[in-house]
Amino acid sequence: MNKLVDLKIKNYRGFLNEQSIKFAQPNGRSGSGLTLIVGPNNTGKTSVIEALTITTSKKINKGERHYDADSEIIIKSDKGAVIFT
Repeated sequence: MNKLVDLKIKNYRGFLNEQSIKFAQPNGRSGSGLTLIVGPNNTGKTSVIEALTITTSKKINKGERHYDADSEIIIKSDKGAVIFT
């Protein structure tokens, strides 16, 4: 099973500038490997979850991007990185 390492989002929905989330890694201790995404309403929590569910079959709509620039989502696991634009 792949373990998420980090997620980078740029020019997607509320994320104009590149933002990165490092996911907790399990180390055998109780609670290790658990990453919580919390914050006030309208700060991008749902966008982070949606970015994690993007597959090559989903096209990022123009309304989800800023201006006409391409969006970039990089999902890195312990097996390597997958880039969606």
